[in-house]
Amino acid sequence: MRLIHHATLLLIATPIASAAQGGARTGNGYDFELLELDASARQSLLLGGGRMMPRHSYRASVTGHYENQPLLLMRNGVREGALIRDRFTLHAAGAFAATDKLEVSLNIPLLGVQAGDFGPDSPIVPPAGVGIGSPTVSARHAILSTRAGLLKEAPVDVAGELGLSLPFGSREAFLSDPGLALAPRVVASAELSSAILSVDLGALLRTVPVSPFPGQSVGSQLRFGVAAATLGPRLRLEAGLKAVLPLDGNPAALELLLGGRYASTSPMEVFLLGGPGLGTHPGSPAFRLLAGIAFAPRK
Repeated sequence: MRLIHHATLLLIATPIASAAQGGARTGNGYDFELLELDASARQSLLLGGGRMMPRHSYRASVTGHYENQPLLLMRNGVREGALIRDRFTLHAAGAFAATDKLEVSLNIPLLGVQAGDFGPDSPIVPPAGVGIGSPTVSARHAILSTRAGLLKEAPVDVAGELGLSLPFGSREAFLSDPGLALAPRVVASAELSSAILSVDLGALLRTVPVSPFPGQSVGSQLRFGVAAATLGPRLRLEAGLKAVLPLDGNPAALELLLGGRYASTSPMEVFLLGGPGLGTHPGSPAFRLLAGIAFAPRK
């Protein structure tokens, strides 16, 4: 028995009208993705942390990302079908430590391939089946550190970050916003015996609100997360919980992800994450799976 709710995108209660091209538009596309992988992955694959990478070190990764039913279409509480039933995205990411206190990163959803329940003969015109996502550039600066000599020594590592999502992706595939989006956040981490705990508090601030359908809007949101990861020399397991609290009246979303990574004696590591979405916010899938490989020379 299913106990989770999939993401819902509500239509207005009036009947669907056919457009001149033979179908009703799916509305104004936007980037509904709720998941952000940390490019440096210093503490957690899922969340940012306050512990910075050593100076001039870097990490590059490629991740395959599958989402099941991230965007459903509802009318009067009844499911009309999945606008996006299956989505696969290939992400490329890189992080570089310019100094011991400053990291810069880049995340690019290189390719999104997706399919839904609405075909060419449907009164609903489906989103495009292929597209490119919006790139995000970020800068993270240390605020407090447990490392002697870096900053005033503290019991926890804390950093501030600002991300900028650029509107260069495919809106017709629901992979890009119509305007810039800012992502400020504060991240912290603390080592506890053989594990490390990370906390991530941030927001997504859209400069241009979007209206997927008439009478509906999607705006800014608060984002919270907590993760715990083991500190093994090669195998590291982790569990993370992420929550999204919209500021526009839309329902909240919650996701649980479990996984791990394995680093060989070379600079390569492989990783796997997966888990369910708990909530009815657009972008919260029934479940998601991620698998990838990273190149991260150790210093």
